[in-house]
Order: sequence, then structure tokens, then C-alpha cells
Amino acid sequence: MMKHSFVKFVLTTSLSLAVLTGSMAGPSLAQAPADTPLQATALTPLGYLLAYTGMVYGEGGGFMKDAGLDLKVEAAQGSSQAIQLLLSGQALVARGAGIDVMNAVANSNVPVVAIATVAHIAPLQIISAADNPIRGPKDMVGKTIGVASFGGASDQTLQLILAHDNIDAKSVKRQVVGPSAGSFGLVQEKKIDAFVGTNAAVAELTARNVPFVHFATNDVVPVPGQVYITTVENVSKKSEELKRFLIGARAAFEDAERQIASGDITKLLAAVKKYSVPEASNPSSALQGIRIESASWMANGRDKLLQNNPEAWQSATAAAVEAKMLKPTDATKFYTNEIWNKAFVK
Repeated sequence: MMKHSFVKFVLTTSLSLAVLTGSMAGPSLAQAPADTPLQATALTPLGYLLAYTGMVYGEGGGFMKDAGLDLKVEAAQGSSQAIQLLLSGQALVARGAGIDVMNAVANSNVPVVAIATVAHIAPLQIISAADNPIRGPKDMVGKTIGVASFGGASDQTLQLILAHDNIDAKSVKRQVVGPSAGSFGLVQEKKIDAFVGTNAAVAELTARNVPFVHFATNDVVPVPGQVYITTVENVSKKSEELKRFLIGARAAFEDAERQIASGDITKLLAAVKKYSVPEASNPSSALQGIRIESASWMANGRDKLLQNNPEAWQSATAAAVEAKMLKPTDATKFYTNEIWNKAFVK
């Protein structure tokens, strides 16, 4: 039997949540002066996906421009490269996983910090075939699991859930594959046993009635999902650019949420067409996928959209330290709400 409990929960409960949020929709809590546009570059962790709404729709939908930011969105080749580009000054902000920040800061003393949490629930799913199901870390022993990149967020998250269940990471082979539904073909061909995929991949496979099984990594070890990362130096020296970025991103998320509530994301898909997001080829599947994503945006309440949750960072840090993946570190070094407060607290 396919395990779609999380997706079913979101698809049924987020509809009512979306209606409520739609009725509550209004302008962002703060507006940036747009008379003098500032320029900046933002990085996705890998390619262009509809899940990167704050960036691709923020720019494509004109929300960044309205916030006074002339934003260029580029795709990095993995979180490691994105962080390198931040440090070299070639980008202002990057989207990545919370665990990317934790690992970089605690283990390598890299001066980066998360200024916002996009997805409060890690959007990673372990996807396998129904006739050879992997329902938890213990089922991975002796298997080959696909990850987006070695050392990246999906790889680190895989290692974290294995460590949590006291499984030697060396007992699990890894192979680099994409996180989209297309990688399920490799599972069907028996080239890999499962892969770390996205919520959008789950939605697409569900829409195609493919017999598969999945479980959320967040159900094993909760960690801050996707975050916006910048350098510690930028927090003080480029606070205005970062503030405008968060205002534009939040406006994009709020507008996308209203479209999701209506069941019609035509405007969203048209605005991101320039980025050739793969989900756009199937609007119905795209709607289901972004609905799952939006539930994570609003998981801590609409008023806390993009705000870092200190408790989540602390618990994730404790789990990673216990798993010996991180050197003991004060969790407050990983995140800051300074920019969020400047943008949205009057």
C-alpha cells in the first residue's frame, strides 16, 4: 500500500487553510521605498523549480521591483557552490537547507547565516517503488539511494536520518540523481533503490498514478527546511538590500497563496515561464505540488511567514550534535531575525 499520508493530509487540510489565508490576504506588514532601486543577485540551490516561489515569482511577478530591488535570479550547482558565491560577493542571498548552514558554520567556521526560513518543514522525501519499498532508514541498509549532490543538503539529510537510527552511513550507497519525479525512472530500472526527492516529485508521481512509496525525512528528524542564506557581513553592510528582498519574497508568497486558495495558479505559472520550471508543463500537478509547499511556508502561522523559529534551530542542532554530524555549537550562530524584524516589525 502506498504511503501518502503526509500528502493526503496536506491536500485535504491545506484547502481549508488556503481559504482562510485567502480571506485574510492583505498587503505585507512593511513596504520598502522603491524610488531608488538597488541591485542584487539571488541563487537557487539547483536549477529553477516552482518551489523557489520567493525568488522566481518574486522577480518574475514584479514583487522585487515593487520592493525597490532589481533582482537577478541565477541557479547554483548545489549548496556548496552557492555558499562559495556568497562568500566571494557574487550574490547577495541564496536559498538552501537549514542543515547546509549548520554544517558550514559549526564544522568549517564559514561566516554565513540564515536570515529567514522559507519552508519550516524540510521538503525532502525518500521515494521508492511500491514493489521494493523503503519505509524508513533501516530499510536502506545495502541499498543505493539517489542524492542531488554529494555533500549537499539531500546527502547530509540522508546521513542525519541514518545516524538518528544508528545505521552506519557506509552501509548505504549513494548516487547523484536529480530530485524531480524523472529520477523515478532509475528506480523502475533498478539502477537505484530510492532517491531523495521533492514534494513536487511526490505530487507528480501521485498525479500519474505511479505505484510508489515515500516518507518525509522530517518525520525522522525535524530540521529547519529551506532557508535564505547570506554572509554575516551582509547582515550589517547590505541590510537594506536584504530587507527589500524579504519584503519582495513575502509579497510573492502571499500572492501565490491566494492563487492556490482559488485553485488557479495561471498567473504564477505565466510569471515564471522565463525560468522554464519543469512543473509548468502540467498545471494540475504543479498546483498540487505548490499546495504541499505552501503548507510548509505557513506551518508556523501566516504572521510568522519567513521568520526563523529559534526552537526549531535548537532542536535540530541538538539532534545533529548527538548524531556526531556537528561539533557542539550554539544554535543562535546559525540564524538571525534581524532583517526580518527590520522588514516586518514596526
